[in-house]
Amino acid sequence: MLGFNKLFILGFMLIMMSGCRVETHSENFVLDIHFIPAYEEQWGWAAATAMVFRHQGIYYHQADLVDYQYHYFGYRKPSINDISWLLWDLGGLDSYVTSTLTFGEIRSQLNQGKPILLQYGAYYSGHVLVLHGYDHQGHVYIHEPGYGTRVMHYDDLYYRYFQGSGRYWESSLILEH
Repeated sequence: MLGFNKLFILGFMLIMMSGCRVETHSENFVLDIHFIPAYEEQWGWAAATAMVFRHQGIYYHQADLVDYQYHYFGYRKPSINDISWLLWDLGGLDSYVTSTLTFGEIRSQLNQGKPILLQYGAYYSGHVLVLHGYDHQGHVYIHEPGYGTRVMHYDDLYYRYFQGSGRYWESSLILEH
């Protein structure tokens, strides 16, 4: 009798599962970008830049990016414009810096396969994140080099806490193909 009950429950579950349908939304889009943590406390910008390079099939270690930055500019913490220049000089990736983006602009860039670098805080001492996805409910997917991958609502992008202090989203770096 016990075997019959197990067989009955298994059969019932199989029938129920075969009638289930998984709903997908064509408005969800996440780029397959490998997360790279920052190897040093102040190297978040280098980790974010390395993630963008890797997504484009170009491989640089964070230490190489920091050394290259220091060699050309004489300081280790670049501005978002310096990162744009570095993408061009080391990888031939054309990009431009703009202000914050609407959700529609984010969707447009990501749908073209282009991750977005977000810069928070002061020009030379801010934090840089990689925005690499969105969903149909207005959430965005970011790689934060000092933390990991986060999913948050688009409206929560404008003000973030990093290492105990609040920072505003100041600018965005957009890749051009």
